[in-house]
Amino acid sequence: MNKENKEIFGFSRTMFLQCIVVFLGICGGLWINKYIYILTALFTILMCFTKDINNIYYNLLFSISFTVIYKLNPSSTSLFAYIMIAAGVILIARRGNFNMAQFLPMCLFSVYLIVGMGSKYTTAFKMIMGIILFYLFVRTIEVDDFKNHIMAFVLGVIGSSAVGTFRDSLPQLSAYFKSEYTLYNGADLTYRFTGLNYDPNFYSMSVVFAIVLCIILLMNKTGNRALMWTLLVSLLVFGFQSYSKMFLLAVMIVGIISIIYMMKSPKMILAALAALLTLGMGVVTWLKEIGYMDIMYNRIFEGDITTGRLDILKSYYEYLANSPFAFIFGKGIGADYLSVGGAHNTYIESVYCVGILGSIIFLYMMISIFKCKKYNNKKRSLNYMLLFVFLVMISVLGCFTINELPFYCILVWLGLNINVESRNGSMKERGMRNVQRNSTDLQG
Repeated sequence: MNKENKEIFGFSRTMFLQCIVVFLGICGGLWINKYIYILTALFTILMCFTKDINNIYYNLLFSISFTVIYKLNPSSTSLFAYIMIAAGVILIARRGNFNMAQFLPMCLFSVYLIVGMGSKYTTAFKMIMGIILFYLFVRTIEVDDFKNHIMAFVLGVIGSSAVGTFRDSLPQLSAYFKSEYTLYNGADLTYRFTGLNYDPNFYSMSVVFAIVLCIILLMNKTGNRALMWTLLVSLLVFGFQSYSKMFLLAVMIVGIISIIYMMKSPKMILAALAALLTLGMGVVTWLKEIGYMDIMYNRIFEGDITTGRLDILKSYYEYLANSPFAFIFGKGIGADYLSVGGAHNTYIESVYCVGILGSIIFLYMMISIFKCKKYNNKKRSLNYMLLFVFLVMISVLGCFTINELPFYCILVWLGLNINVESRNGSMKERGMRNVQRNSTDLQG
């Protein structure tokens, strides 16, 4: 049977099937019995033993959006963290061929995390295994499967958003959330949609990633266009309901970069204008109906646009400036945050946790993993879009220890390595032409 017969809507049927199984398992754990979560987790772990390594990453990328509710009770550690650790250990045993250029900084950073983990041993080992999962993905996943991993993540964001709409009407779901994010617009009270995340800004981050990746696939003419446009519009609808300033900024950046890319040819300009006019009119009309314009105007131009972040950053800056040891070596990931709360900035959070020394090791390690395999040697503005948006978003969110970070790195790497230079040929053909021109493993 050829590959085309194993696809539906231009994507792997196996990927769709696994996403459905995980989604039904999570819904079953939520609606029927919480122990169904354990069976679902075991299903994902069993994927580590299959011949095709893509299977485990389909599961992980899909279920990452359900982390908050993927637990036996609201106060326990998410089962997803244990799945990450188990998957990392199994894949090391099965495919543990590391290059020294990446292995040494990974070992050094792992020691750094363990020394400062305190009682947060799960966080430390989850972070270590996340880095290893990122590395093994880069080393083993082929370009032909990029679209399927992207779609698995997008489906996860859509699925979790759909479940999140039951948050107020389903007691067993609302039990996982301690507070609601609200906005006052005159006499009206507006609830900020967070999907299955605690914070609307963290939720917005996952939605922005999904939007950018859908745009990349659309412009690359990958997958069924009706499906991709449906997913894209759905993501925009969910994202705008978060009333996040970060989401609005990210969407504007994505829109500008997309327009610049599409203006490479007259046909693309006309297509871009038609698409933007159609989509824009519909979105603007809907935003006016829900009062989005007035609410966001008040959030941006009235009061503190940073929502207190500058004061928080000032507190962390003063602490690190007055604590040379903490600035150089960090307080450790097991340390409590300052009294003002989390740093709300991944760069500052990294220095606070592992110091400037640990942050340099981390940065070197991540860059080394990003560069250890390339499929696209001639990147365009579209390739850098996700990376740029990612770097902007983590400047206002503390993401250093979250479950999603290594998977966001995976998605950024995918965005960088999809060849969108040519309009001719499949994604695989374009990618493989670059592989043939360039060494795919710089450290190998």
